[in-house]
Amino acid sequence: MNIPSPDINKIKKQFHCLKDAVIDTSSIINIEKAGFMVDLQQQINLHTVEDVFFEYGKPVPSIRKHLISQIDLSTDQKVIMLACQNSFPVISEDKGLLQASQKKELEYYNAVMMLEYLLFKRSINNGKYQQSFSLLEQNCRYSSGIWNYIDKLHQLLLIEL
Repeated sequence: MNIPSPDINKIKKQFHCLKDAVIDTSSIINIEKAGFMVDLQQQINLHTVEDVFFEYGKPVPSIRKHLISQIDLSTDQKVIMLACQNSFPVISEDKGLLQASQKKELEYYNAVMMLEYLLFKRSINNGKYQQSFSLLEQNCRYSSGIWNYIDKLHQLLLIEL
């Protein structure tokens, strides 16, 4: 996936409009490990498919569960279907799922983008940001291109704040 430079105006517009999103197992894991799930749930209505909770091993309070009964679809396909049916963006760490989102012209984010979103919304302070960012650095295996993109975005958002 080609990683362009951050378009701060586009991202600000997306962040301002972000009210609902479909989240997959990988992002639940990373956001929980980084300690900002509650903060994120205070800003965004999170949705997922029942299969994600099965993969995760337990339901997550206040993530709305949707049942998609087509058994011939994978969990990732169900996540994309739910996002398409509702025109919701996707939150995932899975490159294939993010590429499928892009093909369907859905907005998509990963855990570290959601952390930047929370900073942009001023719903976390810099100390919480730094703590959660450090935990994401330890747990996420993003490419250097993703980390560089996030660093550039973070600098642009700091100017805006």
